[in-house]
Amino acid sequence: MRARVALAAVLAVATVTVLAGRGSRNESQPDVTGHPCDRVTTAALQSLVKAAVTVERRSVANRGELCEWTYPLPGVAPRPTDPRTIGTIEIGVWRGRRYYAPDAVPEQFTAVPAVADTAHYGPTFLTLRKGEIVMVIRSRIGFEPFRTDAELDLWHRLAALAASRY
Repeated sequence: MRARVALAAVLAVATVTVLAGRGSRNESQPDVTGHPCDRVTTAALQSLVKAAVTVERRSVANRGELCEWTYPLPGVAPRPTDPRTIGTIEIGVWRGRRYYAPDAVPEQFTAVPAVADTAHYGPTFLTLRKGEIVMVIRSRIGFEPFRTDAELDLWHRLAALAASRY
């Protein structure tokens, strides 16, 4: 079972990577209006995770823009070198329906109603489309396995927040 989950995760990430790169001539030039680090504020994220949130990485990849935040997990002393003590949130944003992975491999995704125009859970992330904007949201709560109830709840709340900002 773990091998299947790991394979599905690799396939999903590869699919997003391939789709995100499709048709792009200049990988360093994003085709999005508004970086997620600017649109989704640390204050808004702090209200969701109930902890101090820090921007860890701001980048451009495959004509999209990515932002990664970290936060200390409740009840655990944070140690930067120990991922069991830190939660992470990553939001990637692209413009264009061609970046929406569930259209390419629908058997790997579960529909999520009422978040945006369309949204789906993949093996290790949630992806949504609002008009021409496509977002991929990943999070990790310590070493919890993929898609725990807490993680799904966080993904749903993150998706609603991110969709409201674009």
